[in-house]
Amino acid sequence: MCGRQRIERRVEDRIEQVSDSGEGERRLAFCRSCLENAQPASFGGGNACSPERGLPHASLAFKDERSRSLGNACEEGLKLGELGVAAGDGAGHGYRSYACARASNRRELGDTAGVGYTIFRQSEVKWVPRGDDDPRTIAALSDALSESRANIWRYPPGARGRRHKDLAQEEVFVVLDGTLTVDLGDPPERHVVERGGVVVVEVGTVLQLRNAGDEELVLFIYGAPPVHGQGEFFPDVP
Repeated sequence: MCGRQRIERRVEDRIEQVSDSGEGERRLAFCRSCLENAQPASFGGGNACSPERGLPHASLAFKDERSRSLGNACEEGLKLGELGVAAGDGAGHGYRSYACARASNRRELGDTAGVGYTIFRQSEVKWVPRGDDDPRTIAALSDALSESRANIWRYPPGARGRRHKDLAQEEVFVVLDGTLTVDLGDPPERHVVERGGVVVVEVGTVLQLRNAGDEELVLFIYGAPPVHGQGEFFPDVP
């Protein structure tokens, strides 16, 4: 039984519940007239009883549009911020990599109705230098998110970000490898977080990240909401 037939059956069942037979017939005729004049299904024309559609599913169309946007950004060579901080203002971990790197990192997109996801395979992740004078590198994940931001950062020994506080975004730092040294608050309190540890920083907390060890530090950094330009910066902690 197709969608239209199911609707007609429901209408007939409701009409049977009307005590006035004349009123029931008028309602049934009106409903059938509405069905005859109805537009074709939202995702394609043809017979409404057919499961086939003339246009792709909405999520597939969105995927295509999203891919085109990423391609355009790559061609323009845009350099953007990461966790909501615009490029060029020097926020420590708050940088997004080049747009083309973001596009190349989007490998598997979910297109099942009601399911959205992106899978980043380790062998396919692209690492992009943070800048000419910055030894850190970034694997951009933020463009796969709409309500938050995230990236993976590599800090070589001795590398550090700028000391700052975010006024609108809370952040999570997961140590994937190496050892993180983080100075929190003002005056700063130094904490050492080893592999597998997690630091959750509330809005308005001053922080500075660094790799004070002898091995590479790898951090997964997540923040929400994905706001821009809501940070203040402070002198570095020695």
